[in-house]
Amino acid sequence: HEIALLSEKQAAAKLRETFWEEITYLNKTGQLENEIFDATVSGYNQKKGNVYVRINGQDAFMFRRDWAWAERGVVDAQQGETIQVKIEQFDEDQKLVRVSRKKALPDPKDFITKLKRDQIIAGRVSHVDPIHGLYVEVETDVVLKAGKISRLEEPTVGDIVTCRVRSTNPEERKGKVIINDYPRGKRKKKDLGSFLFE
Repeated sequence: HEIALLSEKQAAAKLRETFWEEITYLNKTGQLENEIFDATVSGYNQKKGNVYVRINGQDAFMFRRDWAWAERGVVDAQQGETIQVKIEQFDEDQKLVRVSRKKALPDPKDFITKLKRDQIIAGRVSHVDPIHGLYVEVETDVVLKAGKISRLEEPTVGDIVTCRVRSTNPEERKGKVIINDYPRGKRKKKDLGSFLFE
C-alpha cells in the first residue's frame, strides 16, 4: 500500500547517538576544540544567565559569558535562531554538554591590537543602557565601551557614528572610545502617535 511509518523519537535518538560518536572521536583525536557545530537556540534563563541550545537532537547549554566576547548584562539570544558553537565540556555518562558561541567567533583581540590611541574609526551603536552605558560595534563582533562628546544628542541603537579611540586592552579584549559625530546624520525616532494627525 506504499505506507511509510515514521518515528520522530527514533530519528532524534539516532541523531543524538551520531552526535556522541562524533564528539567522542574528535576528542580522542585532539580535533574537538577546532570543530564548529550548528546549534538552534531553544531557550534562555534570564535569572541564571544560561542559554540553552540543541545540536543534532542533543540539548546543551552555555553560560552568559560564553555568548559573546563583549560581556553585557543582556544576551540577545532569539529562540529558534541558528548559531555556531564550539564544545567546551561534555559528560557522556550524564549526557551533559556545555558549549561556547564566542569561541566560534573571530577573536576581537586581533582587531583591538591594531588600534592606536586617538585613531578615528567608524562604528554602529549596538547597546544603550541606563546602567551599563553605551557600546559601539567597530568591527563584526568587536564591541567597545563608549562615551560621547557633550554637544552631541544622545545616541540610539543603530546609529552610525565616528569615534576617537581612548584606550585599548587587547589581552582583556576591551577598549574605550568617544563618539564625536554622526556622519550620516542622527536617526530620527519614530513618533508612535503621529499617525493620529495624518
